[in-house]
Amino acid sequence: MEDKNTDLKLVKVGTVRKHMDAHYRDEISYSEAVNRINKEANKNMKAKLTFELPEEQEDFEMAINGHKWRNVAFMMFNFFRNNTKYAPDNTHEEYIKAMYECKDELFRIISDNGVDLEV
Repeated sequence: MEDKNTDLKLVKVGTVRKHMDAHYRDEISYSEAVNRINKEANKNMKAKLTFELPEEQEDFEMAINGHKWRNVAFMMFNFFRNNTKYAPDNTHEEYIKAMYECKDELFRIISDNGVDLEV
């Protein structure tokens, strides 16, 4: 049987108690208490991706180039923004409308794929 690393992140009972007590004293909401507990649990988390090369070369390339694709989307966002917000006064209205439509479509695609550009 293959050994799988199943480390479970634990939070000290005192940490949970501290945040939940703050919630019960109406200092923070329940959601905020849970968010703070999760933040403590995720503080030192690490992830390791493993690929069988050369068979999984394409998957490996996609994994290591994700930040480049994020930069492409961010640069496209800036292109659309600059061509709408900072367009010269004599820019044709249809051009600006097309830029807005492209920007909206970019965000729809990003959202449909479950990622966030965080601009």
